[in-house]
Amino acid sequence: WKDCIHLFDASGQLQLLVPEIPVPPERAALPREIYDAVLARLANLPSALRAALDRWPAHVFSNAPLMASLRQTLPPNLMSESEANTWESEACSRYDEEHQKLAEALAALHEARDELETSGRLLARVGSCLVFGLLSRHLCTNTCAAKTLGLAASASFRRLFVLHPVEALRLAAEHHEAFDPKVVLCALQMQEGSQALELRYLKTLLLRCPAAGKTFSLRLVTLVAKMQPHNLGILLEQLLHSQDIDEEEGDHTT
Repeated sequence: WKDCIHLFDASGQLQLLVPEIPVPPERAALPREIYDAVLARLANLPSALRAALDRWPAHVFSNAPLMASLRQTLPPNLMSESEANTWESEACSRYDEEHQKLAEALAALHEARDELETSGRLLARVGSCLVFGLLSRHLCTNTCAAKTLGLAASASFRRLFVLHPVEALRLAAEHHEAFDPKVVLCALQMQEGSQALELRYLKTLLLRCPAAGKTFSLRLVTLVAKMQPHNLGILLEQLLHSQDIDEEEGDHTT
């Protein structure tokens, strides 16, 4: 395998070897230094590096040397911790595709070490929508790392909204425990077309979590009456039906 790596690397085709390198559980693992050598050479090929990290289990390679190498490659302002836990600072400038792929690779390594907030901050700062996958995977858990991730993401909801408005609204509605609906609505009111955004969010919130959505039923009815009057009857029936279910559950509890 060492000879193969050398030959493929010398010919500039190392990325073609990655799918053939055995990894558990399908095949027995190779010595750790084999994987480390491949990853070190792939640091100059961001897409191939990401593909290898997605394919290989984290326990077969040493992530510390690779993480140190990636940190040296990335722009200093992206890695700066002077604004720790800040996802939407002046450091959030535009980065080229190569820097984005490298940052995504580093974020994946941080995630493997359960350093979730650092992973999320990297992805958000570099403008990668992979941050939404990270949040979806972990906000449903109850670990300390996930709670820290949720607090940081909630504080930087505007940054998430800039990255992908639809995904940000979906995420906020599905994980309303992490994203306070009042904070989300306040952020939306500062955006162009704020009422349409509020309506989309509140309808999704009511669908995903009726108990949380009903808290804002008056605002939702007002927006529907103004922007979608043909749907007002359906909404009122939905709210009344939800209230009847709550009353029945209360009677059973009593």
